[in-house]
Amino acid sequence: MDPQQSSPSDGPEAPGREDKLTPALASASLASSVEPAVAAGDDDALRALLPLSPLIYQILLALTDGERHGYRILQDIQASSANALGVYHRGPGALYRAIKQLLALKLIAPADVRPDPSLDDERRRYYRLTARGRRAAQLEAVRLLQLVQAARAKGLIDETWGLDGGSPRAQLVINEEGV
Repeated sequence: MDPQQSSPSDGPEAPGREDKLTPALASASLASSVEPAVAAGDDDALRALLPLSPLIYQILLALTDGERHGYRILQDIQASSANALGVYHRGPGALYRAIKQLLALKLIAPADVRPDPSLDDERRRYYRLTARGRRAAQLEAVRLLQLVQAARAKGLIDETWGLDGGSPRAQLVINEEGV
């Protein structure tokens, strides 16, 4: 498959849908521009954004390590273990549309400090994770963990699945019928 194309099962980033996160995310109300911490009632508003698309979640994960410019975010996503499972294989257009939406939702913000122009390309835009964005990523991580726990409880995967650095596909639990 061409790296710029995706299959219909690719979810929110499927062709023609790269700029949509989820209906709730697209219509979510915006928080105040200055938020030192996540407001007490904001968890419900953030839960309305779930599930996050794989691309949105990967952007938030990349920014947990610190401020990044767009191309560095793309490199982090491509180097991540999630990308090994085919989460991200689109061009930069989908990335920058997602960044624009995350900015509008106040989940990320422009970085306050830029590197010295003599050390960096002045055209680069740097982004940072907001407290609201960190909380949204935490809520999504809990949601994903609950899904993994449900899969374990149903015997689809065992407790060590994916922990040895090998291919998760090779570690799937095989039942008596070979499935």
